[in-house]
Amino acid sequence: MIALELSTHVGSNAKMLKHYEITRERITQFTEALRGKLYADKAPITLSVYGPTDRITLTEALKTATFRPAKVGEKFGPPWSTHWFKVEIEVPKAWRGKEAHLLWDSVSEGLIYVDGKPVQALTDTDWSGRPLRPEWRLPKAATKLTVYIEMAVNNLFGFPEMGNVQEAYFIGMLRQAEIGLFDRDAWDLLW
Repeated sequence: MIALELSTHVGSNAKMLKHYEITRERITQFTEALRGKLYADKAPITLSVYGPTDRITLTEALKTATFRPAKVGEKFGPPWSTHWFKVEIEVPKAWRGKEAHLLWDSVSEGLIYVDGKPVQALTDTDWSGRPLRPEWRLPKAATKLTVYIEMAVNNLFGFPEMGNVQEAYFIGMLRQAEIGLFDRDAWDLLW
């Protein structure tokens, strides 16, 4: 059926591979290689955290907060708790004026605040384990920037059933916190 539709659109000389799984695997390998090129250059950020706490506003958190250093690989909890992250970013000189993104994966829900105002959500992972919305575009003129991230230790649909222990284990695990120089050409080719 697919080969028939293809030949209708591109002419009768078109040939379609008969091994659809091999074709899909090649496409997957190609797209995964491109995903690895989206942020070829990365730089660290300075990260500190306050929590766990109940759902409180940024203003309330800053009044009572004692931030402590945090690092990638750390797991935050318990389920449904909130953690406030102070993220200090210094854009490398070579990147200035180029498109750079904050890259964040905590396998949970997050919300970025700039100048005390929410600007963008960060969303946990999909069924394959890939983050759904793990990046935020830095302002182009930024050289040094401090933002706050409110992290809720739950996923897009709450907290998984206790029967899914593997999925529940990773919620709240900070897997990535850094900035990356975005390659728009790789992105355009990927899509």
